[in-house]
Amino acid sequence: MKKISFFWLVSILMLLPICFVSCSDDDEESVGSASNLIGLWDPVHAEGYEIFDGKKDTWNENINAESEGSDYARVEFFEDGTCTRYIYYKGSWVVDDDGEGVYQVKGNKLYIVSVGDADEDDSSTIVKLTSNQLIIERRDIWKNGDEVEEYYEKITSRKIR
Repeated sequence: MKKISFFWLVSILMLLPICFVSCSDDDEESVGSASNLIGLWDPVHAEGYEIFDGKKDTWNENINAESEGSDYARVEFFEDGTCTRYIYYKGSWVVDDDGEGVYQVKGNKLYIVSVGDADEDDSSTIVKLTSNQLIIERRDIWKNGDEVEEYYEKITSRKIR
């Protein structure tokens, strides 16, 4: 009887490491080929929401980035890991202030660090990446005392070159 109990105990102990192996929430799933990111991207659609002072503001709109004062910019990704952000200003596309930076793709995450603001990085989740379409999501949550502010946006862009 003791041999049978010892056998079961050893069997359970051998199976414990297998039972505790799990998938991490931080696993980064690849979405499309990172090489598809190389090129100039023009935002064409945005949807999202912002919760501020307990009020929720939502939007779902087609974008015309080629208009003065647009909140959206074109972004060009280069093979060397650098990128440039352009805004439409006085009838032409110009490099945005702090618009040059570096980027990195890790799984389904896109990290952009602006050269002019090296302490702050912008990370997005790549939802879809093909040779002509890029869909990214951004989500930020801030706590200020008892108040919680939240921002979410999903941007669809098309490759123009």
